[in-house]
Amino acid sequence: MTSFKKVMASAALAIACIVPSSVLAEDKSTGYYLSTGWGLGKVGDIDFETNSGTRIGTLRHESGLEYELGFGYDFGEKYRVDVTYGQTGQNYENSSTPSGYVDTIISTISVNGYVDFPNESKLTPFVGLGIGSSNVEVQGGDATAMSFSGILGGAYSLNEKVSLEAKLTYRTLGELEFDWVDVTGANNFSGLLGLRWNL
Repeated sequence: MTSFKKVMASAALAIACIVPSSVLAEDKSTGYYLSTGWGLGKVGDIDFETNSGTRIGTLRHESGLEYELGFGYDFGEKYRVDVTYGQTGQNYENSSTPSGYVDTIISTISVNGYVDFPNESKLTPFVGLGIGSSNVEVQGGDATAMSFSGILGGAYSLNEKVSLEAKLTYRTLGELEFDWVDVTGANNFSGLLGLRWNL
């Protein structure tokens, strides 16, 4: 948890440094924000092989809970950037894992850029792209790889400070090298509902 806080603090400081102070003074619609989302994630079918290249088979998961926390900056009009930390826990299909435990935990830190499409209504659609790092924990080991995300969503303004946000994220992971096996083609699809607070 301590290392995560350091990463988030560093990312938040980086965002603060790249935002021109003149932008803050010129447009009151700009500013920092916090976000949170809760929902479901689903790891796609995974093909895995031994380190020597021998194919073992395909692994399938059931849907599992997922959450995400974020800190970002809105440049006003159309563009936003944020850093998010998210985690999902999912079981294998037909898993015998005891209640309260999960077979796979994926933790991701991602830097994301968004394009908003403002209109005369309170609902603002948006699209985004993200790049980050994902750590995958399974029984007996863990591995880390780069991740790339495509994001589609919408924010409904509840008042000047708070919006209800819904988004779909498709995330692909690079090759995961565990001690005993290599995993390629891993991906996760999630649907989250949460809030965004303008600071």
